[in-house]
Amino acid sequence: MLYESWKAWITAFESAAQSGDWSEAAKHLSEDCVYVVAGGPYAGAVKGRDAVIEGFKRSLAGFDQKFDRREWRAGKIRLHEPNCLSAVVTGTYEKDGRPPLRFGVDAQWFFNGPQIFLMTDLYDLGLADAADTLDWIEAYGADLNLDASYA
Repeated sequence: MLYESWKAWITAFESAAQSGDWSEAAKHLSEDCVYVVAGGPYAGAVKGRDAVIEGFKRSLAGFDQKFDRREWRAGKIRLHEPNCLSAVVTGTYEKDGRPPLRFGVDAQWFFNGPQIFLMTDLYDLGLADAADTLDWIEAYGADLNLDASYA
C-alpha cells in the first residue's frame, strides 16, 4: 500500500508538472501537509496543501521550466513501514547545448493512509554533485535567472 500510494503521488506530480493541472496531485496531500527543503540556497518549509501546491508551481516556473528538458529519477527506494518511503532522487536538466545539470537529493515522504502529510528534501552541500551544481549555475545559468524557491 505504501509503495502504491507513493507511485500514485509521483505519477500525479509528474503529470501536473507537465500539464499545469494540480487537481489530481492535490488529492494525494493531506490538508495540513508540510514540505521541508533543507540544505542549499532554497531551504525552507511550506505548510498546508494549497501552499505546498503553490510552492511546487513557483519552483517549477522558476527553475524546471527554464530548461528544455527535465528528467527525474528515484533510486535506492526504501520502505520504512508503516508510513515512510525514502529515495535518492536524481534530476537532470538540459538547456540549449549547455552541459547537462545533474544533482541528487535524499527525499522522504511520510503518509497517513494514502495521503502525504510530510515531505522532505535533504540536500547535502558536502557532496561533490552539490558543488558541481552550484558551479554549473554560476557558469551556465546566470542568464536563466533560476529560482527554485518554494515561497
